[in-house]
Amino acid sequence: MLPLFLGACETLPAPSEARLDPALWEQAKDWESAAQAQEARFLKTPDARARRDAAGLTLLLSNGRALRVVEDRACAQPARDVHRDCVRKYALYRFAARGYWLLGLKLAEGEAYALVDEQSGTETLLVGLPRFSPDGRHVAAVNKSAAGDTVNGIEVWRRDRDGLVLVFFHEEKGGAGYDFADWFDPATARLTWRGCVAKPEAACERPREAVLTGRGDKWRLVPWTR
Repeated sequence: MLPLFLGACETLPAPSEARLDPALWEQAKDWESAAQAQEARFLKTPDARARRDAAGLTLLLSNGRALRVVEDRACAQPARDVHRDCVRKYALYRFAARGYWLLGLKLAEGEAYALVDEQSGTETLLVGLPRFSPDGRHVAAVNKSAAGDTVNGIEVWRRDRDGLVLVFFHEEKGGAGYDFADWFDPATARLTWRGCVAKPEAACERPREAVLTGRGDKWRLVPWTR
């Protein structure tokens, strides 16, 4: 499932969102083809601090150490863990001001994303694309998946000196799901909700607004109301 909403990234200021080329994702035949093209373009940028060679993907940490990104391209079937086994990773973007690389992960079933800390090399798996709050203290990740191949839900992570800490998680059931709209302020993110009562997609209800709000480790989702 291609993330067509990526086109909106071009209108938003970095480093809150990754500036991914919407044309690559709209024209690609599938998610992995788009990720490969995005990585090839990203690795050519002067501040990528990353490279790919015959041995795989390498990231250059802030202390000068080269970090080899761990993948499982052998893809033994069946995968013991669909989020850890049979995974191919692509470097999509670098949040230079925040100190993270963004990786796209092609899983045995579906896709996911990860942030890699430039200092520690720690990799944090996310359900969707990361959206940094305006003050940089939190990261929201939202994914809508009706197919069941990836997590259909919302995460909020708090940035701390030891890395990213998960402070909120919501999993949406059934044919409904959320899309990220924008950050209203450092403590409020605006989302859109859409629920499907039948197939095809045309039978879905109209989009409704929702709000994700909180501070520190206390966040709550205020869903749509009729």
